[in-house]
Amino acid sequence: MMLAYLATLVSYGPLASRFTRVETGVLVVDLILLFVLGAVAIWADRAWPMALAALQLDTVGVHVARMLDLEMIRITYALMLAMWSYPMLVLLVAGTWRHARRCRRNGGDISWCQEELH
Repeated sequence: MMLAYLATLVSYGPLASRFTRVETGVLVVDLILLFVLGAVAIWADRAWPMALAALQLDTVGVHVARMLDLEMIRITYALMLAMWSYPMLVLLVAGTWRHARRCRRNGGDISWCQEELH
């Protein structure tokens, strides 16, 4: 998520025309992050990575909405892109905190993708 944030910063169009059309570079970063979070969510045995991927899907949906509504106000597009990042950070912090709590309580935590041997 940190790499996606940094990549997003360098992916924006010129300031004068920023958010007047679909931010293609940001869309590419958001699609890559969606793929990564989706893969993690599929392998994880926790619920919060799936919620994280779902929120990222909402972010990609904002780009689609912008493609479909050429009259969308710039600030609306910008705010709709940014608003999903806050609950994503809350989920990441909560998941990390719960993991740390389990490690303190149990002396460790079971791997997300640990498979049983038959």
